[in-house]
Amino acid sequence: MKSLHRSSGGALTWDRKAVGLKVLPVVFFAILILSYSLFGYGANSLDSTSVSRGKSGTKNPNRTGTSSTTTTPTTTTTSTSTSNSTSPTPTPTLTTTTTTTAASTSTSSPSTAIAVAVSQSRVSGVAPLAVTFDTTATAPTSTIPRPFHDIEYRWNFGDPNSGTWGTGTKPGVNSRNVATGPVAAHVFERPGTYNVSVTAIQTSVNTATVQNIQVTVDDPDVVFAGTKTVCIANNTAAAGSGGCPMGAATPPGTSDFYTALQGCIGTGKRCLFKRGDTFVSGTPVTVQTAGPATIGAYGSGALPVITSTNITGVLRPSAGVSDLRIMDLKITGSGITDTGIGISVMGGVIEKLTILRLTIGGAAGSNIGEGIIMQSGTRISNSVIQDSTISYVGNYVGMGVAIFGGVQFTGIMGNLLGPMTDGATHTVRLQNAINTSFTNNTVLQPGENGKTALTIRALEHLTAPNPDTRYVYVGDNIIDGGTTSSQIFQVAPAGTDQNNWVSDVIVERNWIKFGSNGYQGFITEGVRITVRNNICDASSGGAASRLCFYVAAENTAGAPNPDDIRILNNTCYNGGSNPTFYCVFIDANATKAITGTQVVNNLGYAPSVPTTVMLGVLGTTVTGTIGGSGTYGNSSSAQMKSTNPNFINASGSFSTPLDFKLPSSDSYAIGSGIQAPVWSDFFLAPTFSPPDIGAVNH
Repeated sequence: MKSLHRSSGGALTWDRKAVGLKVLPVVFFAILILSYSLFGYGANSLDSTSVSRGKSGTKNPNRTGTSSTTTTPTTTTTSTSTSNSTSPTPTPTLTTTTTTTAASTSTSSPSTAIAVAVSQSRVSGVAPLAVTFDTTATAPTSTIPRPFHDIEYRWNFGDPNSGTWGTGTKPGVNSRNVATGPVAAHVFERPGTYNVSVTAIQTSVNTATVQNIQVTVDDPDVVFAGTKTVCIANNTAAAGSGGCPMGAATPPGTSDFYTALQGCIGTGKRCLFKRGDTFVSGTPVTVQTAGPATIGAYGSGALPVITSTNITGVLRPSAGVSDLRIMDLKITGSGITDTGIGISVMGGVIEKLTILRLTIGGAAGSNIGEGIIMQSGTRISNSVIQDSTISYVGNYVGMGVAIFGGVQFTGIMGNLLGPMTDGATHTVRLQNAINTSFTNNTVLQPGENGKTALTIRALEHLTAPNPDTRYVYVGDNIIDGGTTSSQIFQVAPAGTDQNNWVSDVIVERNWIKFGSNGYQGFITEGVRITVRNNICDASSGGAASRLCFYVAAENTAGAPNPDDIRILNNTCYNGGSNPTFYCVFIDANATKAITGTQVVNNLGYAPSVPTTVMLGVLGTTVTGTIGGSGTYGNSSSAQMKSTNPNFINASGSFSTPLDFKLPSSDSYAIGSGIQAPVWSDFFLAPTFSPPDIGAVNH
């Protein structure tokens, strides 16, 4: 990155549209939207080098779904505002004129149709059944051109006994039974019939809930009855005893993982390893089974341990695999340099892979090289990685990542990822991600300086089917750079010389934490990126200048110019005393433009930092920026240093997200925001009118 120079972000124009909808009768899903207020929602045309906005999401022939139609009025809105300045200024006055045209269906509620489409990966199968849900085929309209970003979707999976997440921003609080975002996933672990509902919100008070996705989950003890289940133990198992199901096959005792699994795995088979036993993997097992099939554990106590002694790994799901469950195993190395990969996926698009409750590595000295790797040319689809611990992997310099590779229509949820061993690389590196959710994870420090805790990239544009990263939801994660990461979380091309296209990503309700080497919290170089309700704590950063949210334009290989990036209602905090602290920084090189960035309702506080800046801008090609110091609901640069927002800080050390909650009164941040497409706060509490600024309401 270039040396930093500070300037205020000039506020140009502010467009605001008020949209009212009435709901027509529908069969499946509907959205009720009344008096919907938007800002800056013109259908920005992108230049020829930019990602097309498109009419619908990525299509997947392996998904099912239904569309429904809701109606919305045609609205014309104009607004005016004052320009930005570095000193505190009042919230701009928005002058709004609305014109409504009557529709044929009603003399009082004119409309323009919007179709809302929801699909799911499947609606039946054996437990544990992973299902992914998707709304990205919802078509934009002239009044709602960004339905991926501008509707808050809340899912209820009808599974109230599924418990709470143990990782992420609110462990023990966030329910597994609910999710937010336009893409989501759930694992149904118990047999039964579940009714899944989705609530779509476009204002804090006007919603519609429709319950109509029925998911049927079969009993694995029925599906895998009798000798379809195989109990594998160091000493020969006894069917009907010690957790081995009655009637199960019980081959002679062994500690050879390869031999045991090769003799078991197949369509309609369940291979269960005894808890507390240890098995040796000298040869990787290539699995090419069309399911249903399960590789798991039986009994009680510690997970069965699979110790790898080979360089190429333990399990290799490959071409032909579908509906495979790998669960309840612990995979470690053997103390030999580079003892391979826990799960190595290869052979094209692998469908319906469920990875559940694995431990890979898990402790210092576990000596495993990699966690879960989707090899070159491979991606998992309609899949889930959940409740797994992948840490202390990477047993020599330059090797080691918890999750690597391509994912589509996939959920990665509830995992503990990292810390990595010294000399390993990124903690999580998604080479490309399509229609994917990454939620309720705790992501800890990468293995070396210059690597990120979480990086989401793309493949080289147009060199493979679906190479571009698009429609990704990242929510409710802890992303902690630890002692090694200078750039903690990145959604951008892999490098300046790689033509990687990234668009339509939502980053919300994450807690981004700087470690002792921290410099940049969240970095993006993409198109249509929404960053809202995040807490960025730069207190422990090591650099002279620390940046919470950094918009860059450095790619020279053909990636689109960054455009339409919205940074809304975030909290930027720095309890340290480094020389300079930026809440938001926009940085364009001489040949790349950054257009249409919106910086709105962000709260900053850094009382011990000599120079505080709400918005820094570097480069003459940065244009169309809305918001800045003291305008559009943002803290002024002066307020960041001198005006305490009076966070409740119940712990006394800002050690939990709740510490960043505003008090019930006596804070300049209460009610000082302006209306924006933010319907709830960090804790999913509804926003107020006028809204508070920052990530957590009073």
